[in-house]
Amino acid sequence: MLLAALCTLLLIIYNCSDQVLTTRARREAKSREAAARSVRETARARERWRVAREATKQHALGLQAKLSRKFSRNKSISRSEEMEVLSDDKTGTADAFLTSMVPGVDNASQQSSSILKSEKKETSDLLKMMKEIDENPDSNEGFNLGVAPAHLKKNKEAKDMHTHSQIFKYAYGQLEKERAQEQQFKDLTFSGVISMATNTETKTSTRPLIEVAFKDLTLTLKGKKKHLLRCVTGKIIPGHVSAVMGPSGAGKTTFLNALAGKVTGCTMSGLILINGKSLSIHSYKKITGFVPQDDIVHGNLTVEENLWFSARCRLPANMPKADKVLIFERVIESLGLQSVRDSLVGTVEKRGISGGQRKRVNVGLEMVMEPSLLILDEPTSGLDSTSSQLLLRALRREALEGVNICMVVHQPSYTLFKMFDDLILLAKGGLTVYHGPAKKVEEYFSGLGMNVPDRVNPPDHFIDILEGIVKPNTNTDDSYKMLPIRWMLYKGYPIPPDMQQYAASIASSSKDANPVDEMSPADAGAWSNLLWEIYGWM
Repeated sequence: MLLAALCTLLLIIYNCSDQVLTTRARREAKSREAAARSVRETARARERWRVAREATKQHALGLQAKLSRKFSRNKSISRSEEMEVLSDDKTGTADAFLTSMVPGVDNASQQSSSILKSEKKETSDLLKMMKEIDENPDSNEGFNLGVAPAHLKKNKEAKDMHTHSQIFKYAYGQLEKERAQEQQFKDLTFSGVISMATNTETKTSTRPLIEVAFKDLTLTLKGKKKHLLRCVTGKIIPGHVSAVMGPSGAGKTTFLNALAGKVTGCTMSGLILINGKSLSIHSYKKITGFVPQDDIVHGNLTVEENLWFSARCRLPANMPKADKVLIFERVIESLGLQSVRDSLVGTVEKRGISGGQRKRVNVGLEMVMEPSLLILDEPTSGLDSTSSQLLLRALRREALEGVNICMVVHQPSYTLFKMFDDLILLAKGGLTVYHGPAKKVEEYFSGLGMNVPDRVNPPDHFIDILEGIVKPNTNTDDSYKMLPIRWMLYKGYPIPPDMQQYAASIASSSKDANPVDEMSPADAGAWSNLLWEIYGWM
């Protein structure tokens, strides 16, 4: 009998557990929606107050200008009358006679003077009020905005917030402030930009900066002489979005794995410096994010559950929950996942969100940890142009906070290509063809006589040249194989011994085949010295 009762109780608990969890999730969703609605209403009220304040300020400034013109005109009239009195005594006698005969003239002048004084006092009061408003924007005495009471307006510390309503109001309030600042940033003057840049009210954390430099980075398969990467030199900078491009077999993914410390089965030579020090990237693994090419999301969880699980596991344990929710909500908003936050990601057997949304969730798993270095392997593959731009805009917001972002991309559109700061262009065999600002790559290749045709996407044109599909406008048929040598000579990097013959052929080619004419005198001198060394070795 006891066993039957226990089994019945367990069955009831099992059947009711789903309902309890669903009710809990529904209640939390209602709290989130109520908090978001309250924050939106407060933001609209503040916007109405701002518009009214600007209108009042414009009215006060107009009234001040009007009074200034009146005072200047009256002052000029009084000065002219004084000069007339000094020059002619008869004029003063006539004025005295007129005053004695018509006493209303003096009363009218006194009345106008009192009116001007009252208007001046009103203007000074308005300007004083505007100054107080500017100094303390949160003091809205005399205006019923229909927002929360004064005791709720005080900024609470995130660690003192425990209820869902308080946490969500804090998170959405901070997001609304950030959104308002982004909107104001578009029309700010220089002084406004400086004040906004130095405003740390809405900043919850400061990320450490990571600069990764690499010199003569070479990766060779163990037991073979095949190079996956060879003589790659350069650096990726905090606050920049760097694109790694190249044809198939150029070692793009291998390069990212080398930076992330995930290379296996290879022998690596060269240097990788972290902030100028020869340290392992594993020392910074807590602030380094890596997005692989394959999805790593859990298909049986919702979008919100995937991101929240990653945030709770990877953010510091001593961080207040309110700040974790703020970071989590910021990532969902920046990636445009609000509409599918409660949807299952999906598996092969069970359909879920779309492929583009799935890819964004994959990136969001790393963004919620607030990394200082974010490495992504083909995050835009399989995405349409709109989804790719949405993802890259989210990454650019991360770069504004000093995040060092490096990603492999395939066939980006020209609009997407212009959103990158730096470009690393690799040729087959893992050799560098170009590494520098993305906006100067066309100028560099133009100096080599490789101009981009009209109505052709520049990155596609460069990849076609490296693939050997498009013949460049140079004298030699195999000139695309010379591009890594040209880059080494252009930057003054040492040339491997087995490539000296190619360097010699470049030196003996026509003058139009090298970028000497496009370089500064200092670069041209370095080019000449390198060619002299090559001939000496030969």
